[in-house]
Amino acid sequence: MKVYFVRHGQSESNKRKEYQNPEDPLSPMGREQARIVAKRFKTIPVETIMSSDLPRARVTAEEIAAV
Repeated sequence: MKVYFVRHGQSESNKRKEYQNPEDPLSPMGREQARIVAKRFKTIPVETIMSSDLPRARVTAEEIAAV
């Protein structure tokens, strides 16, 4: 079994160089980063995806799951 760790894309607070609020969403660049990493998983067999319940992590995981 292989395990892959993926960090969420850039959040709005990352962009402003501020402390991240738990509810802080992905920035537009962060959404694009999530789509890019999702494309990389297109050829990797994935059985299970686990994610934090933070919105930015969940959105990143959903992008990966979509492919």
